[in-house]
Amino acid sequence: MKEDYSELKSVIREHYAALCAVAVRFVKSAAVAEDIVQEAIIKYWEQREKKRGITSTGNYLFTLVKHASLNHLRDQQREAERHGVYAGREEEAPQALHLLIEEESNRMLREAIGELPEMQARVIRMGSSGLTDQELAKLFQLSIPAVKSLRYDALRRLREYFDNHL
Repeated sequence: MKEDYSELKSVIREHYAALCAVAVRFVKSAAVAEDIVQEAIIKYWEQREKKRGITSTGNYLFTLVKHASLNHLRDQQREAERHGVYAGREEEAPQALHLLIEEESNRMLREAIGELPEMQARVIRMGSSGLTDQELAKLFQLSIPAVKSLRYDALRRLREYFDNHL
């Protein structure tokens, strides 16, 4: 059992912040976003044996969060319509389209990061969550120039990836 929980902790540590960021873009509420992410992680964890064929836990979780967020928005819209409060549907349609385009771009970026060497991917992920070069160096027990070099090489590879995939 202990091994199972270390896997769960690893999933949470690696994906929680990014999943919350995606959810909050949709639902515009940090508290609701956290609930959605927690439910997605629980759903993943409870069904992990059935989902062993998943090649990317991150992409699977992001898809769960995106769908749950859209379901939440749909349910909110239905509730508001039922009470006659909802107005401005035409104004919100472009915003929803922009959110979907942004989510697809984020999915592509996650996929590209997933193809990077492990340390480069970790530097990019942790750096994008707000850690400084000094904090990354301390975390990975590297020098600051080594962290900068990993980031530079990762960004170069990401540019090449998108040049070839867009």
